[in-house]
Amino acid sequence: MIDSSAGGGMPGSLEHLMLRESPDAQVLLDPAGMVVYWNSGAETIFGFSEIETIGCLLSSLVVPNEQADEEDKVFRETLKIGHTTYESIRRHKDGSFVYLDISNKVICDADGEIEYVLSCMKDVTGIKVLRDAKLIEAKFRDLLESMPDGIIMANQLGRIV
Repeated sequence: MIDSSAGGGMPGSLEHLMLRESPDAQVLLDPAGMVVYWNSGAETIFGFSEIETIGCLLSSLVVPNEQADEEDKVFRETLKIGHTTYESIRRHKDGSFVYLDISNKVICDADGEIEYVLSCMKDVTGIKVLRDAKLIEAKFRDLLESMPDGIIMANQLGRIV
């Protein structure tokens, strides 16, 4: 971590504390996609400890198999253009799924060579489930109210909406 106290910014230790304690996942990857830093927010969201993740491919830990090609494409795009922002589904250690809002940014060294990719991931599962439920209710309200039998609808994660 760079100590920015000389430049009038926050002391490096405070920056490190903010990064470490962020409720969102803050994951630092090398250009090959290997985890080099994993904060407590990532541990909470994904269930893996830092020790379990360092040196592992992020995609092999949390990306569902059916999304591996898409994630590889997004990572290559991040390396090419310097940043990406998207919403996707990831896998928790226990096998459950979480919706995430993901922002990736390339970090270069003094020579302009890619040194790291910072991936910031916010769990938006609750927001997504609520939004899906409202959309379904709006779309199917009249139909559901006219039916004599009950109907259960589930989203792609299997959660009843």
